Amino acid sequence: MHTPGQVWKRGTRMRVDGSLMGIDDKSGALIPEWKRGHFSLLFDGATAPATVLLLDHRKQTIVDLQAEKRRHRPDLDAEARCRSRPSTCGPCDGAAP
Repeated sequence: MHTPGQVWKRGTRMRVDGSLMGIDDKSGALIPEWKRGHFSLLFDGATAPATVLLLDHRKQTIVDLQAEKRRHRPDLDAEARCRSRPSTCGPCDGAAP
């Protein structure tokens, strides 16, 4: 089955619409089935860090993916800063300060 998606881009903003939400590995079937729904992924690269939102149209929810990343892995931002600007974190072997 073909599931088309659509992509729009204007300047630093991008929107991706799709319907494949993941894999249903709990279905008990020999071959897992796709989880389907309607979502939009919104990206704005003009802000630092970039704004990334996931809209689930069926559940009518919005998730700020940057906030979720910070909540689950706060060390990733520090590590990215260190890798992109090593002079700002002192001696850096690539690990977060």
